[in-house]
Amino acid sequence: MEAARFVPVACLVCGRPFQAQQDKLGQTVVCPWCQATTPALPIAAANIPASGISSASVPTSSAPSLLSIEGPAPAKESPGPPAASTTPRQESPSSPSPSQPSKEAAAERGGTSTSAPPPNVAATSATNSRWQVTAALLAVFLIASMTLIVLRFRQGYGISAEWRPFISPDGQVQIDLLSTPWEETDSHGVRRYWSRGWYSGAYAWIGWQELTEQQVEAARSPDARHKLDGLIQIELEQWQRRFGGNGRTATVQFTDPLIVEIKWEADNVRGLGRVVVVSQGPAPRVYYLGIAAPHLVYDSTAVRHFLDSFRYTPES
Repeated sequence: MEAARFVPVACLVCGRPFQAQQDKLGQTVVCPWCQATTPALPIAAANIPASGISSASVPTSSAPSLLSIEGPAPAKESPGPPAASTTPRQESPSSPSPSQPSKEAAAERGGTSTSAPPPNVAATSATNSRWQVTAALLAVFLIASMTLIVLRFRQGYGISAEWRPFISPDGQVQIDLLSTPWEETDSHGVRRYWSRGWYSGAYAWIGWQELTEQQVEAARSPDARHKLDGLIQIELEQWQRRFGGNGRTATVQFTDPLIVEIKWEADNVRGLGRVVVVSQGPAPRVYYLGIAAPHLVYDSTAVRHFLDSFRYTPES
């Protein structure tokens, strides 16, 4: 069977050259470039309009070179491009044309993709996000802490951080007070040392008075609580004068030393105090101690610490 011969022809629509089978000369064929139907006329015989051909539309690397021939000439018997079909075919809108390479192919040739940032940029962005979240949480914590500190100022909170040891000038009394105490003496001759916490606003004090011989005898009797009620009233008057409100008493210990406990309630303060009557020793005394603050809890750690820190040493 004789091999098919191809002849250079040109499209009358787009002006681009291509090869057609020799037996198709003069017939209508499909241009492989623009997919339009055009007569298969040799290049020398085709009447190609000057406006149909432009240097920009003919690829120099892929289009066949123009041949100057006067008539049909036999082509070399070498494999050529497939013969163009005479049946027009519809190209899918999604398929790229020969002159317009696809974006996917261009992206593959470039070796880069614009859909995702480089790994180092993504890692830096994630690190920055974590630092921003941490900084935001820290700022919220600091603001909340400062707000809580301001709202609790002088409301009876933080007493445990303000204790300072106190020893009386004669060395017989030892107790923990708040900050540096100051001395006061009332009309009954009771010598008291007052203190107040700077942040908590709480009051703590210790006072004492020497007992008379009659008070010593009363303290050693079975009904000492009733006979020494006047000493207890002195402390109740002190509470009333300092804080207002009212209180109640309860005897904690009847034997020497006699201990009477006072619980006080006022508009903006609560307090707990004790009257301790010591009849033994060469210098019997009555001791007054108390603590008062807003929102004070009677069985709190601060109250227990204050009561447990009280020590007295009778004179020898």
